Amino acid sequence: MCNVEDQDLLPPSKAKNASRTCIKCKEVAQIVLRADNCYCRSCFIAYFTHKFRATIGKSKLIRSNEKVLLAFSGGPRSSAMLYLVHEGLSENIHKKLRFLPGVVFIDDGAILQLSENERRNYLEFIRTTVSKTGFPLFCESLGKIFPTNQDTNIQSNLLSSDLSNTTRSDATSSSNFDLDTLIKRFKNDELKIVQVFEKLPNSTAKEDMLHILRKKLIQQIAEANGYTKVMFADCGTRLAVKILSDIAQGRGSSVAHDVTFADERNQAVTLVRPMREFLTKEVANYLTLKSIDYRTRLSLTTMKPVKSSIERLTENFVTDLQASFPSTVNTICRTGDKLSVGDTSKIDADAICPLCDSRIDTNNSLEGKTTSKTTSKICQNTADSCCGEGDGSCNRIARINLTAKEIEDRLCYGCRLIFHSNNWEMDDLPQFLIDAVEKQLRRKRLKEEIEEFLLD
Repeated sequence: MCNVEDQDLLPPSKAKNASRTCIKCKEVAQIVLRADNCYCRSCFIAYFTHKFRATIGKSKLIRSNEKVLLAFSGGPRSSAMLYLVHEGLSENIHKKLRFLPGVVFIDDGAILQLSENERRNYLEFIRTTVSKTGFPLFCESLGKIFPTNQDTNIQSNLLSSDLSNTTRSDATSSSNFDLDTLIKRFKNDELKIVQVFEKLPNSTAKEDMLHILRKKLIQQIAEANGYTKVMFADCGTRLAVKILSDIAQGRGSSVAHDVTFADERNQAVTLVRPMREFLTKEVANYLTLKSIDYRTRLSLTTMKPVKSSIERLTENFVTDLQASFPSTVNTICRTGDKLSVGDTSKIDADAICPLCDSRIDTNNSLEGKTTSKTTSKICQNTADSCCGEGDGSCNRIARINLTAKEIEDRLCYGCRLIFHSNNWEMDDLPQFLIDAVEKQLRRKRLKEEIEEFLLD
């Protein structure tokens, strides 16, 4: 019912002023991140640049003149990261970056079912964009993770010149690389990986496998070319989606490594995420203000229903929630930061998943029984001689006869879901996975042989 008391009436709400002011310089704002978080053009660019450099600087992981490889896909986030690094290396800038960057691009067009013309145009865009920076560009097909008998080494294709030996004009003019020849070689390398992805049970498994193989190949290229760090352009929104989707897929033990600034599970190459403090909206505003060209990256679930995969469903959930509650992404990421990574050097090498490098929870009854059963079964098959060749020499390492099912049992729970079928053969598995399992089993067998001679 109506209240007739005048003192109880609320004052009429004032209409919001359409012209907002910058919270820094009080000029007319052009960017509205939140209701009371507005910036003008110059202040937003300064804020964005400072946050990027502060994220790198406060970690103190990247040393002067260290070789750092930038994972570049041509998408919004990686394009912004490439521009920020290039700008930070300028001589006329205060506190410029001191590391030596390179760029790597992994072509996964065969998995995404792109036409030859689409792949050629995309490679041309990648080459043109990177040539403007003068950074060396390494381009490789995702199919290289399954090496052929003729070529078992990871040899990436250098598409632009190294600035240490050439000038900027020389690097820019090195655009006469034959893309048709490159695409033809890519197709020969991709015959096996296309067959492997066709065997995967669903879109969730395909997306998970794609992320793992791409990361593994980038690490191999970095290690082969002397790079000790790899920069990935995962922003806060992307990491929030990954936290929830990883937990939903049984990868909760690896969440701490997947969202931290530095992922040091690989002793040779460290993965860093300098864009982790940004939201997708902030990256989009920066690209617009700087007029940075980029390409929208397709995915396996593009133009498919929201429920086509766990990651796609989680992304839709987080973005919808972020639109109504602007603190959603920050809350999820801060929760993920509270998870302890721990000392990776103290983790038993036998308790590491050979596919994703995550720690296997041996306290879990399912994983503990599966790992122990597989190890015991294989370690019983000892060779007649130390090298298994029967000639009495120790110059070669004995090969262990494995099956795809035995390798699958050595994986963590999340990776076993990828191979959730019975139609796998040894030829369907990448060689790095087979080598990693054999190395674990040899170490386990050697430890058991000398255990009685060790002091307590």
